[in-house]
Amino acid sequence: MSFITDTTKGTGVLFNVPEQERKIDGPVMTGSVEINGQRYYISGFLREPKNADAKPYLGLQISSPLPEGYTDADLAAQVRYYGKLFKQEDKHSEASADYTGYITVLASVQDQKHTDDEWEDAAELMLTGHARRNMGDGGARIALNFAPRRVASGELAF
Repeated sequence: MSFITDTTKGTGVLFNVPEQERKIDGPVMTGSVEINGQRYYISGFLREPKNADAKPYLGLQISSPLPEGYTDADLAAQVRYYGKLFKQEDKHSEASADYTGYITVLASVQDQKHTDDEWEDAAELMLTGHARRNMGDGGARIALNFAPRRVASGELAF
């Protein structure tokens, strides 16, 4: 069941996982995204780049919800999408995104391995994030927005 396409638009939020609750190789941020009125899980894993000159980033995983009392078969069939989120060091203005990145439009399940060509040929959704403060508890979060990179013909009046 694919839930992200090359025309998908959505919003979401990432919250810090408290340090005492983090697991080795586990996410440092978790939250949800909303796509067509449905809620999906998103997790952010701190990644160190292979290139020594590059900056750390969040490796993202967006996954479909699992049923209550799920089985190993449900977990193996869970659809996932992946992406990356980078911190913006040189913002043009205070209103500019604090984070930018992408979501790759290539559905994956647990034991599925895509080829390098499939990853390279897959469409990407543009992802932006803004650092925000929660009104209730004052905690920090990243508010996310994602949409296709290209504007389709006929979408604009001019």
